[in-house]
Amino acid sequence: MSVLYRRTKNRAVNRRDWARLAKRAGDAVVLVNWEDIQGDHTWRTLDVIRNDLTVCMFTAGWVVAVHADRLILVSTRYSIENEASGGYSTAIPAGCVIKVTKW
Repeated sequence: MSVLYRRTKNRAVNRRDWARLAKRAGDAVVLVNWEDIQGDHTWRTLDVIRNDLTVCMFTAGWVVAVHADRLILVSTRYSIENEASGGYSTAIPAGCVIKVTKW
């Protein structure tokens, strides 16, 4: 597995590497490590809430598109009469992506 993209240490999107991601990913399956929100619907003290964390997620699939603000993957692909289709799509905001690894 080779790393295709890694977020900068200051958590900013590495724009140069992000722009190259689509070409580098090609037709390979990738594993995306990304940061997601986490919410809680219960009543808690503000001191407890101040310690809330985000969640580290992993999504595997084929890169369908890389836009300036998001990465789009599909987990399932098929082709009927030369028309490609996909399912289980996921759009991940660019700022949430920590690392993309070619599988």
